[in-house]
Amino acid sequence: MPMTDHSSAILRVADLLAERDVPVADQEPWRGRIAVPGGSLSVDDDGSVEWYLRPRDARPAAMVRASLRLLAAVDRPVSCGTGSFNRAIADGLTAAGMSVAMKVYTDRVAMEAFAGLVVTNPERLDRGTAYVDDERELVWVVDAPSGQFVPLPEVADTIVDVLAGTGW
Repeated sequence: MPMTDHSSAILRVADLLAERDVPVADQEPWRGRIAVPGGSLSVDDDGSVEWYLRPRDARPAAMVRASLRLLAAVDRPVSCGTGSFNRAIADGLTAAGMSVAMKVYTDRVAMEAFAGLVVTNPERLDRGTAYVDDERELVWVVDAPSGQFVPLPEVADTIVDVLAGTGW
């Protein structure tokens, strides 16, 4: 797939994903973003990663498993609490040793608000942050300027692993 105006890092990840039979497509080249199943991905040359995913399987247990995969905590047991979507996920991630906080985002133009969970692995802060919102979306952000870094082959492996676990 020929793509233009992308960082060399995203092109490398696109190649790695294609080698693993994950379909990729050019999307918003001016922002260095490619389309992957269920969402979109950008990887900058400095190592920053931003992956938006709307998984097919967005049940709380699947979102907990996906978040643990993103944050390199796959060896942790998966359990979920009861109650709201966010409560069940927060309980499951907290039980697995993750740091979980709730953040409320407001849109003053549309006069809407939504809540999301901000999740990190205290043992692997280099893996970035997973955001789970009440619209059942999952976002993985690795902020290289803050000292977070995931090698490109590991980015591709993580994406494949999460996609396999959430259906695509």
